[in-house]
Amino acid sequence: MLACGLPVIDLGREGNEVNYGGRRDIALLADPTPSVMAWQICDLLENQEEIARRSRNGIEFVRSFPSEEEMARRVEELILRRVKAAAVSTVAAG
Repeated sequence: MLACGLPVIDLGREGNEVNYGGRRDIALLADPTPSVMAWQICDLLENQEEIARRSRNGIEFVRSFPSEEEMARRVEELILRRVKAAAVSTVAAG
């Protein structure tokens, strides 16, 4: 959703900002109380400047992510490292 420029609303639970690079200016981290969250969402929807700012920040944040190919290579590297480590453990134990 961030990559599409949509305003994201997430639960404002302790540590949840880590999902957004430690930033609180990307997703609206709303109070988990339904009535409070509803007011926060309404406030956001009435503030087009804030929506635009969060949209820009979200797009900028997502641009820092690895491409699909880079991510696939990272996963491949992780798998190969684990396979090698398991093989070494098996040889050492045997």
